[in-house]
Amino acid sequence: MALVGSYGPKRFVVSKKKIYTVSDVNLSSSIEFEDKENGKGIPIKRKKQENGEEITINIKLVSQCCNVMDEFNSWKNLKAKAVPYYFLLGKRKLSTYKLVITNVSLADIQMAAKKEVISSATLAVTFVESGSKSSPASSKKATEENKKLAAKATRNCKTTKKKTGKIANLKS
Repeated sequence: MALVGSYGPKRFVVSKKKIYTVSDVNLSSSIEFEDKENGKGIPIKRKKQENGEEITINIKLVSQCCNVMDEFNSWKNLKAKAVPYYFLLGKRKLSTYKLVITNVSLADIQMAAKKEVISSATLAVTFVESGSKSSPASSKKATEENKKLAAKATRNCKTTKKKTGKIANLKS
């Protein structure tokens, strides 16, 4: 049995008895821009945010290798858990960061003759990056800045109360 790839508990394999593998992979990355004016009435584009990578895979499911609806439900359950994993193709990560499933769909459904069973279908699964390695560092930095601002605000409140007290005494 040859391991083609994996995502968390899911393994894509090819053997004499079973073919369960990715038929195609689509990778995309995008940036959002916003239109602003430069002060002279000329519109310019400014980078708003960079979206993480998005990966969509298609898996051809055939009833001889697996129960199509059980496999679809299995992927839906993984999506509902929202646990990020690395997506490996061969022994290589497709993304720098762990991915979480955002969409699972079943298309090209073929019914078995004289049965109410799905004989084949194409399963499409979409993944997006779940975060970056720099997030914890920036979160730690933001927490430190928030503590400093809170301390400063506390000092400002104390001096304001003192001033208010002095003004009240002067008016009396």
